[in-house]
Amino acid sequence: MLIEPVNDIWKDRPKSNFVQFLKRASKMTVTEMADAIFCSVPTFNCKLNRNTFTVEDLILIANRCGFSIFINNGEGKDICEVRTKFYKEGT
Repeated sequence: MLIEPVNDIWKDRPKSNFVQFLKRASKMTVTEMADAIFCSVPTFNCKLNRNTFTVEDLILIANRCGFSIFINNGEGKDICEVRTKFYKEGT
C-alpha cells in the first residue's frame, strides 16, 4: 500500500510521514509513540521534524500501533514479516 502524505508538511519526509500515518490510524499519543522507541517526547519530536527515524524505530512504532511491516517481492507475495521486540533494561 502506498501511503500518501498526511499533509504537505510531510511529503518530503517519508519516514516521518509513515509515523504520522501510524499515529492517526492508531490514535496513539506522541508520549506513547516516544515510549515505543525508548526516547523522550522532545527527542521524538526532533526525529519527526528531521525525518531521522531509524528502521528499528519504524518497526517498533508500527508494532506498538498494532501494525506489521512486510518485505514484499514486488509480485504481491510477502517474503517475511519484520517484527522486532526490544525491552527496556530491567523489564
